[in-house]
Amino acid sequence: MPVPWEYYAKRHDTNVEEFIHKNECKSYEDFCASLNCGDVSPPSKKEVDLCLSGIRELEAAAKPRPRPTAKKVALGTASASPSPSRHAIRKAKAKRTKTEKKPEKKSE
Repeated sequence: MPVPWEYYAKRHDTNVEEFIHKNECKSYEDFCASLNCGDVSPPSKKEVDLCLSGIRELEAAAKPRPRPTAKKVALGTASASPSPSRHAIRKAKAKRTKTEKKPEKKSE
């Protein structure tokens, strides 16, 4: 005597969509054939077809995206040359201030 689908689904913690995915069913007939091996009465054709159409739509939407292309860099341009670091700027500024003469105070 076959077990109803509802009992089987609860007992095995599955649903129609998961069962279709695990057993790679492409049609209602494939689904029924997979269940007959376990002596389970299948759910309605409408329920299975609804899940099958949803899976087909997801597969169609999951087209591979094109790979991003690398950006071209022009060599020898001003933008390609690195700017000095903050440390180098501070060091140059400190060097300039040391070499400058401080104005002398006038005494009256």
